Amino acid sequence: MSVIASLAAGKFTVTRDGVTAFDTSALKKNFNLVPDAALNLTGHNVTFPDLKTGIWISSWYSHSGSFWFSGCTSYVNAQAQEWGPEKTNVIADELLGTLPVKADYIDIRIKLTRTQAPTPYLKSTDTVYGTRAGQAWPQYLADGQWVNLDGYSTLVEGINNQIQRMIEFVFDPATGNISLRKRQSVIGTSPTSFINTTSRTTFGFYSASGNNSGIPMFDIQTRDVNPSSVDPGGAFLPDGSQKCNQTDPTDYTSIYSMDAVITPGRFSAAS
Repeated sequence: MSVIASLAAGKFTVTRDGVTAFDTSALKKNFNLVPDAALNLTGHNVTFPDLKTGIWISSWYSHSGSFWFSGCTSYVNAQAQEWGPEKTNVIADELLGTLPVKADYIDIRIKLTRTQAPTPYLKSTDTVYGTRAGQAWPQYLADGQWVNLDGYSTLVEGINNQIQRMIEFVFDPATGNISLRKRQSVIGTSPTSFINTTSRTTFGFYSASGNNSGIPMFDIQTRDVNPSSVDPGGAFLPDGSQKCNQTDPTDYTSIYSMDAVITPGRFSAAS
């Protein structure tokens, strides 16, 4: 392998086996870092708050001849929501520090270690159709590994493109301030249609309580009498004597310990 460095007409060029690997042409920029002025963070707490959730409760009632089929199910849904410094659900920017030198560029290396994971996705405590552990939230960065953060931002974790969490480093060249910005987003959907009635004799799904839009996240309980020779008479309605559990047991808070090295630099136009 042949590597040649040359300086001609104000342009520095590096070629490798006859192929240009680097040059300071007018269309490119260089930057110089100042390692002695780096901002070092160790074990910095990064918390994403719990999601806004609701409870879906559906009850059903049908009969065939002298037999009745009746029951209920309840589960947690994540409602549509946006979080950030300018959103209704506010997550304020957090000042991390101030660089001691003037800069118009920053180089960022981070290591994120998740110390508290959210309640697993589609976890179930239902004993009729079976409990399940659910799916751990996927992390987009390798846990506990150093990475270079080009572009100042990265997705951190999410579920099926419907829930996303991200961080962004916000740099103010005028003051040298470095701030951490967190965002989280939930895309709400309405996958189920309910008949809104309080009748205890309507055939099929006939009662819904709570917010019936959002993403199903956690199965709480299913109760079922199938079939019965006794008319349950609305026992499985949300206010009935055999109603399904309507308590939300989830906590979708996520916490990371962050190490970071933020090194200031300056761009200089190629001559």
